[in-house]
Amino acid sequence: MKLSQLDKIGPHVAAYRNKAGLTQQQLATETGLSPQFIGFIENGNRNISLQTLIKITNVFGIDIITFLSPFEQQDENLGQLIQKIEHSSKKDSYIQMFNNILDTADNE
Repeated sequence: MKLSQLDKIGPHVAAYRNKAGLTQQQLATETGLSPQFIGFIENGNRNISLQTLIKITNVFGIDIITFLSPFEQQDENLGQLIQKIEHSSKKDSYIQMFNNILDTADNE
């Protein structure tokens, strides 16, 4: 990751926290971090370790790869679809289905 992208992690944490319907206090309690530290992270005032980022993404119920993937805020429908797939018990089936659709469309 380019260093210039580090300032995007905090707002990304805040966006996921808001989508999860959590306060900073609730996220802090779930991760074992202080609410102040969560605020510092979200405001870009602290760099965080990979271990801390994994604690945070575990609370959101997503893996770190999903978190670090581009976050398309302009397309809310796409974001909602990705969230639904990510939290579904049929996630692997849905991913395979979408890959099949995309492969078919690419071959036409």
